[in-house]
Amino acid sequence: MKAVPPTTTNKNELIIKNIEENKNTNIKKKTVSIIGTCVSKDIFNELRLSKIFNVEVYAFKTCPFAMFDEPLNYPKEYIFNSSIAESQAVNIDYNINKTAIKALENKKSEYLFIDLYSIANDSIFEVEYNNKKTFMQLDQFKIVIDKFNNNNINILNYKNIPINKIDENIINFGLKKLAQWAEKNFKNIVIVWPVLAKQYLNINSKIINYSNKKLDELETSKKIINKYTEYLVSILPNAKILKYNDNFITRLYYYDFNNKNFEPNFVHLLTKNYEDIATNLLNLLKINYKDYYNEDLDYETLKIEKMKTDLEKLKAYSYNNIEHIYCHLVSYTNFINKLKNHIIVINGKGDIASKLRFYRNKNLIGTEKQNLKWNVLPNENYLAIIDTKNNFIYEKHSTDKIQYKYIIPNLKKEFSIESDKDKSSIIYDKKELSKDQLGLNFVIIDLNKNEVIDQAYCNISNDEYMLVTSKLFDKFNN
Repeated sequence: MKAVPPTTTNKNELIIKNIEENKNTNIKKKTVSIIGTCVSKDIFNELRLSKIFNVEVYAFKTCPFAMFDEPLNYPKEYIFNSSIAESQAVNIDYNINKTAIKALENKKSEYLFIDLYSIANDSIFEVEYNNKKTFMQLDQFKIVIDKFNNNNINILNYKNIPINKIDENIINFGLKKLAQWAEKNFKNIVIVWPVLAKQYLNINSKIINYSNKKLDELETSKKIINKYTEYLVSILPNAKILKYNDNFITRLYYYDFNNKNFEPNFVHLLTKNYEDIATNLLNLLKINYKDYYNEDLDYETLKIEKMKTDLEKLKAYSYNNIEHIYCHLVSYTNFINKLKNHIIVINGKGDIASKLRFYRNKNLIGTEKQNLKWNVLPNENYLAIIDTKNNFIYEKHSTDKIQYKYIIPNLKKEFSIESDKDKSSIIYDKKELSKDQLGLNFVIIDLNKNEVIDQAYCNISNDEYMLVTSKLFDKFNN
């Protein structure tokens, strides 16, 4: 029988079928663990790498030469029930209780990435508890630890020790133990070797040199990083080396409008630089990103279109919501923290826990003596009441419905609060004040004037911009 040629429609159907069959939608991502800093972590935000790798454990600024010190055995409940942010609590636990190693071993990621950037660019502290000592590092160490100590009875004593005051043999010994452990537990080890940038892109998109003062800091840091990274490379001969380029340029990852002389960190790089690093890493590991990439657009087009889409979303908030004025939840929290003679009620509706980690200054809310802890878990109800005038604070979370009554001293007026998955109720002086919106509902009373000054809400779980709608802004719309 003579074969019948396929029609044009049949050809198109075959092409579409082949494309669909070749899409690698179910291919499993490779897994990564990191001992280090954003020098390593930020690489995996690059579009291609984000499709290939999943970062499982991030031992952020865990002091690399002290990971095998004797643990201080500081009670975990004091760490994780304190008012500090969860990421800070994990960092403290990793550093003083030496739990990072167990976390890394439990995951058994395919790749281990190590960088020693923090060893030269973050203060090192000797921490003591129950006559045991260890070294640790932490962002904004003094602020976090002092707040941590103020909320616990088990005090951590500490003192700052410059890196050049620590015996080099102690550092090398610790790094050697880390290398031996890494070699035993990981087949694929990558040492990320940062080369600190000498230029940055300023707010006007001009490439300028760092100041002489900043360049002096750079030279000091570079010597320390190179010395100990060279040593780590020498004792991990089978590790692959991913080195930054001398010509990289940093960017303004945030901008301090109050400081005209602001200069960014040496290692937060331009998007193009991260793409170069990603390409070098893929070549180093002999990975073809197209085996994992299944988007409809090629990655060059997609990255540009994603940025355009984000910009259009921001414009939409402005153009389509002209009747409202918003502020970010972090800015709203900064306002709350200045209140001294007020009642602040916070009531959750729905699942507020999933995005709490992005609410970075939530733990600053409280009284002079105590701050909120925000230990709410997924699908739990949450409520909190803060009386800044009378130094009172109450906080509760549960999978069950939560109810609480608070009678204000002297005024003898009552708050009746209820938090449930489908309800947020904040009754004051027999009036319902909650906006009863999904997310966080706020009510603020000025106790000196006995006046409701705000009823606000933020859909923290579903609004990627975490914007607050507040009664305070009503006057701008009148």
